[in-house]
Amino acid sequence: MFDEYDEATAIAPAAADRSMIPADQYFLTLDADGTSVSSDFYLRLAGAATKMINGSTGITPTVPIPPKV
Repeated sequence: MFDEYDEATAIAPAAADRSMIPADQYFLTLDADGTSVSSDFYLRLAGAATKMINGSTGITPTVPIPPKV
C-alpha cells in the first residue's frame, strides 16, 4: 500500500551492491557496511520475525535466515 511508503513504514527490496545502481548517482547499497546480503533480505527477515511473534516457529537468538538466497 502506498501510504506505508508515505509514512516510512514500508519495507521494499533494495540494491544489494553498486552493480544495481545508476553509475552517475549516489545511492547507499545494502553492502555499505561490508556485509553482503540479498536485495530482499529485510523482507525475508521481517517474515521470519512475524512467524516467531505469532508462534508458528520457535524464537531463536540468531538470525533465522541466510544472508543470500
